[in-house]
Amino acid sequence: MQKGKDMHLNAKGIYCFAFPFCFLFRRFFFLAVSLFFLLPLLCAKPSRIISLDTATDSLILQIADLDNMVAVRERSKKPENSVQWERASQLVGLRREMAEEVYRLNPDLVFFGQWSGRATRELLHELGVPVHRLSSPSSWENVYANIRTVGQLVEEEERAERMIGQMQSRLDVIKKRLNHCMPKRAVFYVGKGSTYGKNSRQHIIMESAGLVNIAAEKGIVGLGKLSVEALLLSRPDIIIFSNYHKETPTLSRQVLDHPAFQELEKSVILVDLPSNKINCTDISLVDCVELLARTVHREAFDQPDFLAEGF
Repeated sequence: MQKGKDMHLNAKGIYCFAFPFCFLFRRFFFLAVSLFFLLPLLCAKPSRIISLDTATDSLILQIADLDNMVAVRERSKKPENSVQWERASQLVGLRREMAEEVYRLNPDLVFFGQWSGRATRELLHELGVPVHRLSSPSSWENVYANIRTVGQLVEEEERAERMIGQMQSRLDVIKKRLNHCMPKRAVFYVGKGSTYGKNSRQHIIMESAGLVNIAAEKGIVGLGKLSVEALLLSRPDIIIFSNYHKETPTLSRQVLDHPAFQELEKSVILVDLPSNKINCTDISLVDCVELLARTVHREAFDQPDFLAEGF
């Protein structure tokens, strides 16, 4: 009787001792099984990418595989807005940055531009959608950083580095050609008496094309105001416009009708940069640099062309 009782107590002791280990084993077993099935999903390459900024659209369409993209802005489907309009036309076009419309497309990665809607970005983040905001570049280092970031997020680092390498090589050649050229004064003019100073893509382009940005000289940072009178008094050598709807009368081109401009007309060079490239954050910026440099300093570019194909 006592022996049976002792055996019962021993069995109970063994059970009490083993129970925590059994419990932990079960927990670890289920965790391991869960990780086995979930890890491929967590590490999977993004395959339902959405971009909600026209400038960002162009970059991502060149870095990511088209099969892994779902939607871009509707504006990117027009040739005057994007050099990647043909690829963009194969995707869903979003007219608005509405979280409901984006979430309905079941994205696994959403890109925003610097000026994209904060509310939409935060709501998607709360819903568990991976989101990333790309800043508007103020230097080539910023441009390259954005390209690398996109390459990492869409798992196409090699493609991103290849683009950066091409950009740097072309910029180096342009810089060498401009070594002996005298800097000329220029201004990028847009509607309602506005212009671009430091910390802008336009400034990067002008500086790399061997030009002195009059707006930057006047202390303008980003987008700022410059009256027609102030512009003309600055005696620019070059006035740069975007060719967006060039044939349509715009406020930016009203400067050409100003009476005082008649005195400068013979000496000022007017340059139209492609609207579908000036607002990009990729290799199209180098196309703009070269077009500007070639137009202003033709004597430095009498050697064989090295423009990007299709420019």
